[in-house]
Amino acid sequence: MPLIYRNAGAWGPGKGARLTSLEADGNVYDLDSRLRNVELNPPAAVSIDHFGVSGNALTIFLTNGATQGPFTLPSAQWRWAGEWQALATYYALDVITYAGSVYLVRHNHTSDATFAADAEDATGFRYAAPIPGDQSVLLQHVATRSFVLPVGFADSTAYLLNPVSTENISLAIQKNADLIGHIEFNIGENPVTDGGQLGTFVSVSPPAEIQFSRTDRLTVLAPDVADATASALSITVAARTGII
Repeated sequence: MPLIYRNAGAWGPGKGARLTSLEADGNVYDLDSRLRNVELNPPAAVSIDHFGVSGNALTIFLTNGATQGPFTLPSAQWRWAGEWQALATYYALDVITYAGSVYLVRHNHTSDATFAADAEDATGFRYAAPIPGDQSVLLQHVATRSFVLPVGFADSTAYLLNPVSTENISLAIQKNADLIGHIEFNIGENPVTDGGQLGTFVSVSPPAEIQFSRTDRLTVLAPDVADATASALSITVAARTGII
């Protein structure tokens, strides 16, 4: 029912007299009914449905069909600095080579008179190639679509250009925060004829296919001990798209 007003205004001419108690109650009832209807039938909230990434552009797709973006994702700029030089100034994200290995500079510094892959100072390790022994994150992939890791990490490969020589190391593999396996490098095992060492993938028992959905994280952690020579790690994880 429409509200009844006494005076004229934006709502119209009004009644021109005092409202009766029944008319006043009718106004209150009308407003209360409208409020109750909103409480019992709230409008659907607009939320994020999914994200779309094309190159370095991020678009947010909402549940009402609208979009936000695209937004430009920040990206690190690497600088090729060539062969390592003694007493040279290097900056974070410089890429250098030494004796056939490639290294990423972790922070600004002036190099020493002689090269050491595990060189460090008060800021930490200078180069990213050595394998630290602090269980830090070495690699993390965030799934943009569903995929499946095969039983026993079949066809996945891990390689060290410079093999372990003083410590056996084990790199934990996680799905989000859950342990799903390890990559093991043991002294003298799996040497490559032209140099380097292959790692062994070990599943958490019992071995099974592992499903990853969009936004799940695949993470490889550093070992809990550091080997004197292990460096220049590369990992290729084999998977198939889809669901189990």
